[in-house]
Amino acid sequence: MNQRNLGNHEVRAVTFYNSGNPGFIIVGGNAEGIFIHSIDPNSSAAANGLTNGDQILRANGQRILGRTKEEADQMLKLLGGQLTLHVRSMVDQYKVVVGNGGIGDGFYVQAQFNGDGAKKGELSVHEGDIFSVTDTLPENCPGLWKAHKLNAKKNEEHVGTIPNKQKAEQIAVKQRLSLGKSPADQRGGNFFRSFRRSKSAERNSRNQDEDEKSLPQLNSGIVSYQRVVQRLSENRRPVVVLGLFCDSVISMLIRDAPELFEVPQEAVESPDSTDEPVNIKVIRSSCHRGRHCLIVLTPPAIEFLQQKTDLNPIIVYISPVSKSVVKTVKAKLAPNYSKSAGYLYDEAVKFEKTYGHLFSTCVAYTTDDWWFFHLKEAIGSCQNQPIWRTLTDDEVEASNEAELNRICPKVAVVPANQFRPSRDKTPRMSRTTDDLPLHSQNGGRIKLLPPIPPSAGGREHHRGKGEGTDIRNDKVDGSNRSILKQRQTGGSVSSDQVGIRSGIAKGMSVSFDQEAPEMQHHSTGKTPSTKSKIANSMGHETQL
Repeated sequence: MNQRNLGNHEVRAVTFYNSGNPGFIIVGGNAEGIFIHSIDPNSSAAANGLTNGDQILRANGQRILGRTKEEADQMLKLLGGQLTLHVRSMVDQYKVVVGNGGIGDGFYVQAQFNGDGAKKGELSVHEGDIFSVTDTLPENCPGLWKAHKLNAKKNEEHVGTIPNKQKAEQIAVKQRLSLGKSPADQRGGNFFRSFRRSKSAERNSRNQDEDEKSLPQLNSGIVSYQRVVQRLSENRRPVVVLGLFCDSVISMLIRDAPELFEVPQEAVESPDSTDEPVNIKVIRSSCHRGRHCLIVLTPPAIEFLQQKTDLNPIIVYISPVSKSVVKTVKAKLAPNYSKSAGYLYDEAVKFEKTYGHLFSTCVAYTTDDWWFFHLKEAIGSCQNQPIWRTLTDDEVEASNEAELNRICPKVAVVPANQFRPSRDKTPRMSRTTDDLPLHSQNGGRIKLLPPIPPSAGGREHHRGKGEGTDIRNDKVDGSNRSILKQRQTGGSVSSDQVGIRSGIAKGMSVSFDQEAPEMQHHSTGKTPSTKSKIANSMGHETQL
């Protein structure tokens, strides 16, 4: 068991055999950490040093820190056989988790599907809802998450369970496959310039062939939940103005604070585009210049901005208080408008009732000009409030990996078969068959060396008088194969001087280094002459 000191907590590497049941359960989650709990004292894990309260950092080198309880449980079940856990004892934090019922998850998600809570305790889910997930494995049973619905209405349940990611993806796939033609868009009244735009051309252009062609692609790119986090906006957010006389209101804001507000010079909404009904680039350009982009959009376009982009628009609705107030404001902002104040008021009430869930803030009209100052204050208040921003998987992974490397740097694990111990560590004086080159040298010639003396490498080689080199040619599969053998006393063959049949058959040459004269002198007891050296060298040179 390896140990590494880190402040007051030692990181230990505990290795044991996991036969499918590691001998413990886990508690906690991504927010508090994953801890060993209810360990079996007779298990292999306990015998090797694991105890209750140990926080798991890595499992076989894979990150556990920052994983949800559901993710960690699935990973540990898949890692069978020899299991190495990097842990540290965190008893105090472990006791807090146990005192909280073993719950330790904590993150926010935004739903990207719709689902009604069919069973008792299940929360209804609508696209765009924000949930605070506190337990991804309630009662150690996968399939549901314990969560708080942050944007629940007064008559809705706030605490309950929602489908986990896998179940939610199945629901989202079924919903996409069952989609038919979209229903007719509801309109809030003819006094809204943006709501008077007809969608009939778009609806009529869709035909059955196009619908059927798109169905096979519905199950690709399914996202059930998106991780989100609350942060302050770095840029000025776009402002969507809704309500009676919204065009006149936008003009008043531009005149009052041109350094804060501007109107885009291009069309923002594209009714004919179903994939991207809003020109996002135009809106971003205003935000990057440090101004609020003032726009008027239809409810479907607003939903697109809220759910499919990271612009986080401020939706301001200016509400009429009564017919008399509408009559007074109409006389100031739109005196030439032909519709009566009563008709405008009724239309505004219908719109507010239908699309009130889209509004970020509401400002009431007044007979004086105070409503305009309240409007500017409401926009500033929304700008300074934290917003929900989408977190990508890469961002979550990078953050958790950085924290883990700070606590428990990853150690490279060398495979057991990477290093092959040498069978003979004694220094050798000649090359063996393992030292053959992999390419042809010396024009295909093989140079044979005189035998190595008995003292070299502890190997004994004997060469009798008059013995020489015997070259044999064998036929194997129609190809010549040379077998070179250096005969020795008693007919034995030295393993260091056996020719390589396969190497020669491939056209490779084997070159053994020439023996130094001192070697020959040591072997024969005589110093060879120059002529004997030349003859010896020529006698051992064989043409293949």
